[in-house]
Amino acid sequence: MSHFDEHSRLWYHRSFSVPESWRGRRIRLHFGAVDWRCQVRVNERDIGQHQGGYDAFAFDITDALQWKGAEEISICVTDPTEGDQPRGKQSRKPEGIFYTSASGIWQTVWLEPVPEVCIDRLKSTPDVDAKSLRLWATVNSLSESLRIEAVASVAGGEVTRVAGPANTELVLNSARPPSLVAG
Repeated sequence: MSHFDEHSRLWYHRSFSVPESWRGRRIRLHFGAVDWRCQVRVNERDIGQHQGGYDAFAFDITDALQWKGAEEISICVTDPTEGDQPRGKQSRKPEGIFYTSASGIWQTVWLEPVPEVCIDRLKSTPDVDAKSLRLWATVNSLSESLRIEAVASVAGGEVTRVAGPANTELVLNSARPPSLVAG
């Protein structure tokens, strides 16, 4: 038995254009948040799907772009409200402390041109006892030859540096507390 009814699925359609000056770069489509599950298509090509009502996400849509005239985006949002996903106080039968359910794209949506290779995310975890900093630079390239270098400095003077492959953990070891400059 399905928890879905005719009001559980919302469709969004929109035309947009990508500036010609962005050609040669990767184009990302960002969503601030969509409640709850969404399927994204650009120019009738499946781009991806995301599940979760409160977190930001993005898709690389470059390969689906036509680069001539209007581009078309279609987004199907599914939100059964009740079932196995987090829903807070939303309910199909609002009463007492529960309120009417809400669904859809509820945060900003935007396009971003990025270089062919770029850092998507940088995670740093200090280890004070070991006087080190663990770094993980997530890069949008699967190239095994891509290397990252991080330098720790104090008052403009280099304390230590580390280099290694992208998309792996690197550890900066230092006898003094560093201020980081990633490069």
